[in-house]
Amino acid sequence: MPAEITVLIADDHPIVRKGLRDMIESDPQLKIVDETGDGQSALDRIEQLQPDVAVLDLDMPGKGGFDV
Repeated sequence: MPAEITVLIADDHPIVRKGLRDMIESDPQLKIVDETGDGQSALDRIEQLQPDVAVLDLDMPGKGGFDV
């Protein structure tokens, strides 16, 4: 089996994060390492955790996905 792909989710809407989490967790090769609700927290967690993929909302409080 190929290596696990780590994912961080950042969206300011909890229901969207839940939906993304459910979809991502349905694939055994993907592992969610964290989720957050704002851009600055996302940036901090990305720097700390170094996920393979970050799923970012483009319009979040503070920093949006493009800024992150």
